[in-house]
Amino acid sequence: MRIAISGRRTDPRESIRPATLALAMSKTSATAASRTKSPAAASPSFAETIAPIIYGNCVTCHRPGEAVPFALISYEDVSKRGELIAKVTRSRYMPPWHAVHGYGEFADERRLTDEQIATIGEWVRTGMPRGDLSKMPRGRRPGGEGSWPPTL
Repeated sequence: MRIAISGRRTDPRESIRPATLALAMSKTSATAASRTKSPAAASPSFAETIAPIIYGNCVTCHRPGEAVPFALISYEDVSKRGELIAKVTRSRYMPPWHAVHGYGEFADERRLTDEQIATIGEWVRTGMPRGDLSKMPRGRRPGGEGSWPPTL
């Protein structure tokens, strides 16, 4: 038995405030929702999540015939350098974009979003899963004709 500030005795079961109850329920439902996430949503895969980021922002330079020291075309290329990619994207060293964000809008801005950077880091932390290669992005070859990525 408790004594409320008003001086009345109260039953502890009756003293739950609606806000406290709502908070407890939201935490419970959030916990339940996190447990029901699909494995694909729990950790990003190369085929479905990382390849679109790499192909859209990195392969323009990181491909055979360009001035960079290595290509980032296949899963093997990217996973071999996964930790380095996470580090240089987190520091915003790559992709190179020297304009300071927030000081104007630029056409063709070559900057990763905070979400993309976090996704790359999460992919590396979860062991760089390959994913379903049939879900790889398809499109035009950067700087040329044909489909992308190339058939090896």
